[in-house]
This record gives sequence, structure tokens and C-alpha cells, in this order.
Amino acid sequence: MIGYVVRRLLALVASLVLISILIFVVLRVIPGDPAQIMLGTEADAETLAVLRTELGLDRPLPVQYGNWMWGLLTGNLGVSYRYRVGIAELIGSRLAVTAPLGLFAMLVAVVVGIPVGLYAATHRNRPGDYGVMVFSQIGLALPAFWFGILLML
Repeated sequence: MIGYVVRRLLALVASLVLISILIFVVLRVIPGDPAQIMLGTEADAETLAVLRTELGLDRPLPVQYGNWMWGLLTGNLGVSYRYRVGIAELIGSRLAVTAPLGLFAMLVAVVVGIPVGLYAATHRNRPGDYGVMVFSQIGLALPAFWFGILLML
């Protein structure tokens, strides 16, 4: 049993490293220069070079990846290009609203889902079971943002 858990943890770590490499590469391949975006199109080459040095964009890619991973592991997510504030601070400020909404959604899902699932299980192959299946398929097919707008209306 311990060997299984160790193998699964190693697979998890390998998956996270591969995903982090993929994300890093995608962020470097997409068009656009972060320094250019921060300073605007009218910025001169010298100012761009100074900002690229500050951001570490002039270093080799393996060094950039190492710094990026170290920042992720230590919770230093960097500074937002748009707001010029730490990203961890931005996430924290929005978490105060998002966390209660997520917890409430989970509570509603449990309070509604468990009784409805139990009803469908105890009334298998009867009209009530089919009604629950149709209702759940419609719920899965509706885009969440659209259904949210309908609920607000």
C-alpha cells in the first residue's frame, strides 16, 4: 500500500513539473512582450531594455523557468502588468468574495444533489428516475454563465 502511494505521489510530481514546463513555454511562445505591454507602444528602446532586465526577460530560458518555479513555490507570483500590484494581493482581495460563493455553491449542490441522487437510485427505471436524469442532463448541457444570467433575471 505504501509503495502504491509513493508511486502515485511521484506521478503527481512528474505531472506537475510537465504541466509547469508546458505553461511556461506557452507563456513564452505567445506573441507580445510584457515590457512593451507595460510601457506602451511609445516607449523607447533603452527603457524597454531596463524593464526587461528588471523582469528577468534578458536571462536564458532555463534561468527564467527556475526563477518562475521558485516564485510559484514560495508564493511570490509576481506583479500584475495591468494593476502594478502583487498578484498574490490581487488574488487575496478577490478571494474574500469568491470563497463564500464557492462554499455556498457546494452547499447547494450537496443539499440538492444527495437527496435527488438517492431518490433516483431508489426509484430506478421509473418515471422519477428518468425525470432526474433528464433534469441533470439539461443542467450539464446549459453553459454556467448563461444559466447564471437567467437566475439573475
